[in-house]
Amino acid sequence: GNWTGAGGANFSAANSWSNGTVPGNLTAVTFNSSGGGNTNINLGGAINLARITFDTISAAAHTFQAGGTITLNSGGGITITNTVTTTQTFNNAFALSGPTIFANWSATNLQRLTINGLITSATATRNQLALFGNGSGHLNGAISDGVGTIALFKTGDGTWTVSGNNTFSGETYIGSGNLQVAHNNALGSTVGGTTVANGASLQINGNVSVGAEPLSISGDGAGGQGALQLLDQVASGTFGGDIAVIGNAKFANRSFNNGNVIFTLGGKLRGGSPTSTLTFWGSNSNPGYFRLAGSGSDYTGTLSILSTKVILAGGDNTLSPATIVNLDTNGLSTSFDAGVLDLNGTNQTIAGLTNVTRATLPRIVNRANGSFKTLTINATNNFSFAGTIRNDTGQIALTKTGAGNQILSGANTYTGGTTVNGGTLTLTNVLAVGTGTLGVNAGRALYMSGLPTAAKHASIHVVTSSGAIDLNDNDLIVGAAKPQAAVEALVVAARNGGAWDGGGLTSTSAKNHSTHSTTLGVMSGAEYISFHGAGAIFGGQSISAADTLVKYTWYGDTDFSGIVDFDDYGRIDTGFNNGFVGWTNGDFDYNGIVDFDDYSLVDQAFNTQTGSLRSVPEPSGLILIATAVSTMLVRRRRVDNRQTI
Repeated sequence: GNWTGAGGANFSAANSWSNGTVPGNLTAVTFNSSGGGNTNINLGGAINLARITFDTISAAAHTFQAGGTITLNSGGGITITNTVTTTQTFNNAFALSGPTIFANWSATNLQRLTINGLITSATATRNQLALFGNGSGHLNGAISDGVGTIALFKTGDGTWTVSGNNTFSGETYIGSGNLQVAHNNALGSTVGGTTVANGASLQINGNVSVGAEPLSISGDGAGGQGALQLLDQVASGTFGGDIAVIGNAKFANRSFNNGNVIFTLGGKLRGGSPTSTLTFWGSNSNPGYFRLAGSGSDYTGTLSILSTKVILAGGDNTLSPATIVNLDTNGLSTSFDAGVLDLNGTNQTIAGLTNVTRATLPRIVNRANGSFKTLTINATNNFSFAGTIRNDTGQIALTKTGAGNQILSGANTYTGGTTVNGGTLTLTNVLAVGTGTLGVNAGRALYMSGLPTAAKHASIHVVTSSGAIDLNDNDLIVGAAKPQAAVEALVVAARNGGAWDGGGLTSTSAKNHSTHSTTLGVMSGAEYISFHGAGAIFGGQSISAADTLVKYTWYGDTDFSGIVDFDDYGRIDTGFNNGFVGWTNGDFDYNGIVDFDDYSLVDQAFNTQTGSLRSVPEPSGLILIATAVSTMLVRRRRVDNRQTI
């Protein structure tokens, strides 16, 4: 029958129904009029119905009073059609006898279906409560199993808010639209777990702390706004269960409160695959942050942090070491900050570090007072990162392992030092590994050619049997912690008699030079200052007398001027005649003597020097070459005479 309300507000008044009969068991009832002003309906006891429908634009807003229970039979439920423009409220209890549908098909969110009473089950089976429709709904009362179990199923584009202290033990499945959690126990007991399908969203309100609810999740969420979301603008929230990521997924902190609103994930991140991506997304220019507090995560795939910060709070290796980290902007605006990963006083191993855009630099930081922690990149493939790695209130050290190549091109300021234990660490910025110690135990640290200034390190260390620092055509400043003789030894090991195939401090540019006339020269800062004066700049950098300088230059460039000229020949002759050693005196092959081999190297360089290592072309080059040849003959005689002595 249709409710008319003519007989008053009591559900049991026969003359309040269009057919003059009180609805019996398994009856479908409809509310499609003003109800004669009697819209606060008294149930008066227990009622067993099939369906309750609100339809037509004339349907008034009804409120069902507390004090009774409506049992809805299998396949039945409550429906608000898309023509209704009013909110319908139930303060009474409900008992479910099988699958039940609560549906709001209203075109806007202004018309709600609100259930304030207890929802329980009346049959000893699995009773599915399905939340349908494009409109919104609220389940404010508690949901408990009762005789059987209750499971929650959400579909349709609308948003349903669950805010009761629920204890139901069945699963929660969100197939589409949004399910908003407004109570710590809104998802019931942790037995059934929750699943969020591709295109659906689980939304957590601020000040809500969901316990150890297992969650399986996939996709970017309803409208691309995140499959798991924190909604509040001023209050933080927590989801404490393990999260299994199926394929790609997006998590969003939708706060506008500049990092003061933290979305804490207390469980493990599980699942994923080498081709999957889990995105942590800041939805605006002033987003909140994420805090990962679970330990032992085994998620494999890419963790993409876009315009937000992720704080590691689950101890060492909060993230699975198989995780690739991508830091970038969210793509909504180039003015938004890029992603930040905060080690937060933990050691972390990752499988690679990447970014795509450089609108605002992505960062890795260690914001933990006084801590010294290591970021290890165990890359087996090739990755490139143009952001920055910096200390913040704690220090960071960087270690590269794995057979792959990690490219760093940002101006990094971390001070804990860099160690290469495998593969290649390619540096396209002289500050790519900061200014601390650079050590290579295995693999290669490779400086790309053509960098504008000299690289600078407090010290360097290379296990020459298996490692190399490759300067290419760049220069290097090594602090006093590494003696000059030790630096020379690294060059000697790498040069290997001119083949440049050994471990140590090497130069691919020297190895591949067309005339094999270039090398790595080594001198002290004091020697360089003696040539160029106090305050002299080397490779665009200031130096001290205690530094050791390494320059990619021509054989014979004794003063690191970038050319071989007769000043250099004069110094070589002095070294030869007085038994001096070292680069500045002409010992260019570092064998402890200035001999014919050194003269051969410098003459070859003098006659072939061209390009950027020679400041200007010599107009009388032919004369100089001729002079050099005659000089070379004289020197050969000197060497021959010396060898006979």
